[in-house]
Amino acid sequence: ASAEVTNVVPEQVHQLDRAVYNVILLDFRERMVNRVAAEYQLTANLSADRVAITEWISPNTETKLKAFSSKANRWMPSAHDRDRWHQFMISQFADGNRLPVDILRQWLVEEEGWPEERATELSVEFEHGAELLAAYEHTAQ
Repeated sequence: ASAEVTNVVPEQVHQLDRAVYNVILLDFRERMVNRVAAEYQLTANLSADRVAITEWISPNTETKLKAFSSKANRWMPSAHDRDRWHQFMISQFADGNRLPVDILRQWLVEEEGWPEERATELSVEFEHGAELLAAYEHTAQ
């Protein structure tokens, strides 16, 4: 059996920077996880503080996402931007749709330098697109 912390959601601020996020996780590990793990003779592992996007998407899909990100107009998308975005979405769906929306948003902001507002809009669009593709796949069967 395994358990994992997938996100830390702040209640009083809009978002946490990477350092604060990691301090919270380390504190949680020290106060709670290690104590329970020792009591039940379990092993507690902590992953690296940075994980490559290819943890969730294939190298082929990563190439499509990076092509979109590097060439897109970040405020006024063009038809070419839409085409590249759709190619990325279709590719990741074909891979098994494993990319969490919050990871996509975080990657766009932290790794690619997208404005938070636009990254949030794209993440919402990504989530809706994944739902649409899943619904289409379900009805096509």
